[in-house]
Amino acid sequence: MRVTKAFLPLIRKSQGRIVNVSSILGRVADPFLGAYCISKFALEAFSEILRFQMVPFNVKVNTIEPGNFLSAVNITAGIESMNAATRSTWDQLDEPDFCLTVDGRSRRKVEAC
Repeated sequence: MRVTKAFLPLIRKSQGRIVNVSSILGRVADPFLGAYCISKFALEAFSEILRFQMVPFNVKVNTIEPGNFLSAVNITAGIESMNAATRSTWDQLDEPDFCLTVDGRSRRKVEAC
């Protein structure tokens, strides 16, 4: 945001383009990544507001929202943890209070007091 603000006079003068890289988690919240999601939601709002504010200056504002992707690092590191998670989920399937969320994460139901 500071870089955008610093360069905004030059971008307006040249009628350029601003590209912000956010995340798909700026649109869909993950309860296990709260702070990250909040920062990405804020960037989405910043980009959308800036898009409207720059119309009179003929400046385009784009947001790139990459989703989950595989890389060499998380492929090799993730195989073992994925296998462990699969085994853990499989072992819990017989338990009556087990449920599987939409995103595939296992969670235990909490009984209301």
